[in-house]
Amino acid sequence: MVSTLDKEAPNLTAGGPPPKGGRISRSSQKTVKGFPRPQLDISAENFAKIVDTAFKFKLNPPFDPYANGINYLIASYINPYVGLTGYVGANPELRTECSSEGRNMVQLVAGLPGVESAQDAVIRWLLFERASQKVHPYNITVAEFTDRISDLRNKLGKKLGCEGRGLSLAMS
Repeated sequence: MVSTLDKEAPNLTAGGPPPKGGRISRSSQKTVKGFPRPQLDISAENFAKIVDTAFKFKLNPPFDPYANGINYLIASYINPYVGLTGYVGANPELRTECSSEGRNMVQLVAGLPGVESAQDAVIRWLLFERASQKVHPYNITVAEFTDRISDLRNKLGKKLGCEGRGLSLAMS
């Protein structure tokens, strides 16, 4: 049985019409046998820990990604990297055969970097427009937040050969 947003959380659709023309793909279920989705902790407390680690000190009050739009964008800047490395790199099921042709799930998720890069580009553009804005109540610019998060992303991604830059490099 298929569940939809209209059934599960109708308040999120705000009464808008459901999408037209979409269908559930049966072919992907034949190609990929599936694997369990990892547990993600998107609590304010977890984001606060990540931001504190990026700054190498505890922000006071703790960073809350849900406090306002700019905090949400900053938290969204953390997610593409975490999603890609956490979902693909940490799931051993992605290293198993998944079809009669013997294709590997790693090959099937090879498109994820492109999707994550596109999402990251949009988020970075929105943050770049606000780069000099101070994040309340910390008196720290959006650019410094992204620089610190990028430094942390780079530190965590060295094994994968990933490297990114915050907004300050783009502004100079």
